[in-house]
Amino acid sequence: MFRINFCAFIIGFIFLHQSVFAQTIQPDSLKSIIKKSLTYIINHQYKETKSYNFIGEWHSNMGLSLPFPLLGKPKDYDDQNCFTTVGIHNLLAKIYLADSVNYKYIYPTLQLAYTATLVFRDSTTFNFWHKLPSNLNRKNKQGIKPLVRRPTTFYLKSNFMRKAANIMDDADDTAEGYMAAWLQNKIHHRENLMSLAPELNRYIDLNRKNFHWYNYNRADKSNSGAYLTWLGNENRLWPKSIITTFFHNLIFFLPISECFPKAYTPYMPYGTNDVDAIVNANILSFLAANSELSDSGNYKQVVAFIHRKIMRKKFGSAAIYYPNRFHLHHAVAKAFNAGASALLPSIDSLILDLKSQQLSDGSFESKKIVNDKDKIQSTAYALSALLNAGNFKLYNTKSEIEAAINYLLNTKIESETESYWEGGVFFSGGTVVRKCLFFKSDAYTTALISQCFVLYLSLSEKNEWG
Repeated sequence: MFRINFCAFIIGFIFLHQSVFAQTIQPDSLKSIIKKSLTYIINHQYKETKSYNFIGEWHSNMGLSLPFPLLGKPKDYDDQNCFTTVGIHNLLAKIYLADSVNYKYIYPTLQLAYTATLVFRDSTTFNFWHKLPSNLNRKNKQGIKPLVRRPTTFYLKSNFMRKAANIMDDADDTAEGYMAAWLQNKIHHRENLMSLAPELNRYIDLNRKNFHWYNYNRADKSNSGAYLTWLGNENRLWPKSIITTFFHNLIFFLPISECFPKAYTPYMPYGTNDVDAIVNANILSFLAANSELSDSGNYKQVVAFIHRKIMRKKFGSAAIYYPNRFHLHHAVAKAFNAGASALLPSIDSLILDLKSQQLSDGSFESKKIVNDKDKIQSTAYALSALLNAGNFKLYNTKSEIEAAINYLLNTKIESETESYWEGGVFFSGGTVVRKCLFFKSDAYTTALISQCFVLYLSLSEKNEWG
């Protein structure tokens, strides 16, 4: 009896696996879902500023999934930030550019989002958060309380956290902000005269005294030549010694530490800059699109840093600020598609990993601690990577792509006029809170999946499958 039941189980499993991968994607049905998902994004964009809901933006959630010292108990808060706004803008802009006739109705939404994106700009660089009134219990030397960068509603109960939340501008938001401007120029047929490479060339991991503890712990090479995350001066934790760094990091909450934040001064977490593979991939996406790779001066080093991360296959911990296992696949494939052709060996390895990780229902999953495996977000990132990697005949990925699409179609939340997907983790607080301080947005996840569907239809119409 056991043997019969076991055989039936195996046959059923194989049948299910084959049936999921064999489901046909109906173009007209997919177009209808895209229309409804874009309608959801349009309808849920803030059309006016009320309290901390800013015009042109979308709802985003900043929440703790576990209790954490200095941050408090598990709780979700509304949070408006650059990454949500610019991320949705850039995804919608790519949809619009793919077919400006059929998707012309998203143009007003795009323009409103772009105006909202520029609010996060400081001269030539961008910040993650809005400038808001300080919630410190003290004034500055001039006797006033100036605006600072901080979460919109997340309660910071100590003055230490209120100082530390005032983070400096970063390369990640800056690259995405520049990409938004580049996409706007393409939409309006304007020449791209901007340049980001000279700004970022000031912040390269070379000839540094410091070595971030997370990079050290993940066996990253010091002075890698890759781009640094934070656009500012780090504290001089020297003589160069990881012991010195660890000492100051361990007591970062004490005023005697070099890493202690100062009131009204933009803060670099832990006082030490870091190198993140996904941040570097996002930078390459813009530099490639803007034909600046030859001006970066360290293109080969960035590619080598990313490739080493991929070859180590520790995708769950490869990036400091992105805990989802498949976010690196998505970011690297996007950069490759934009023109960073030196990433091809990395793409080869990522495709092999994606093929080995897809589940029988077409989905992909991250670690359980990351939003309970984050299956929808993981599948969206994996699908994006498969589509942007191209070379469909060589990689033979059409069946994996369509299986992922079918899974996402089966997990949508739908009404008569709208469709959307529950937001997964697209960003985290990084380092020690990278697996408990999460940022999620239904609108962002829905925009990402919609853009994947549009790309799939475009490839199908051109018969790109080989």
